[in-house]
Amino acid sequence: MTATRFIQSRISGYYNSQNDDSIRLMDKTYTEQTAKYIQLVGRMEEKYAKDFVELPR
Repeated sequence: MTATRFIQSRISGYYNSQNDDSIRLMDKTYTEQTAKYIQLVGRMEEKYAKDFVELPR
């Protein structure tokens, strides 16, 4: 392996690991936001349950 090739592989490895980290962070953020949204919807359902009537099918 030439020195240039070695450096290129180190750089691409670094960028790939950075990319993996950002994807993991995005996934974590998405999961947290989804959980907050589900909790919010649950609280709203409880709060406004009396305002909604079950419609006949």
